[in-house]
Amino acid sequence: MKKLFLLLPFIFLSCNKDDIDEYVDPMVGTWEGTVDLGGPVPFNTRAVLVDDGTFEWDIYLKNEEDQYIARYYWPSLTYERISEEMTDNWLYGKIEATETRIPFWSPASDSGTFSSETDGVEMPISWNVHYSVFILDESFNSYELRNVCVPQDGQLGSDELCVGWEDWDKGGFGQGLIFTGTRVD
Repeated sequence: MKKLFLLLPFIFLSCNKDDIDEYVDPMVGTWEGTVDLGGPVPFNTRAVLVDDGTFEWDIYLKNEEDQYIARYYWPSLTYERISEEMTDNWLYGKIEATETRIPFWSPASDSGTFSSETDGVEMPISWNVHYSVFILDESFNSYELRNVCVPQDGQLGSDELCVGWEDWDKGGFGQGLIFTGTRVD
């Protein structure tokens, strides 16, 4: 019994908080990549996803002088992974979630700005509701992002508004937009 009392403090001292694995959402981090918007060159992208469900999204094109030719920037957006608690969400049950395939949605926001330093333009832009799938590679360091449905004018998704959503794996309802990138932080 005496040995047990001597051993207990050692057990408690050897277990420390840093040894406990905490769940880290694989979407969280800073991601940089590209998207082809149908122009002569692909646009660059940068997304910073935080574990509190907020994110910053930047789609931009710069010239050789490092000036923005065109920048679509939303500094304050939110996202939620589609889960069993979201049975009233349009995307719920439509696309199977796996460890590396994460269906999520992002509510509408008026937080955006379009700017062009080369043209001296800056104006507010909104963000429509997005229903999307974040697909990670096995290392969790590269992604493809595909929009399943982006209803216009702040509307929520519905089967009527999201015709063709079944083609999400091709970039979503005929859009063909596939965002790709890698983790930088």
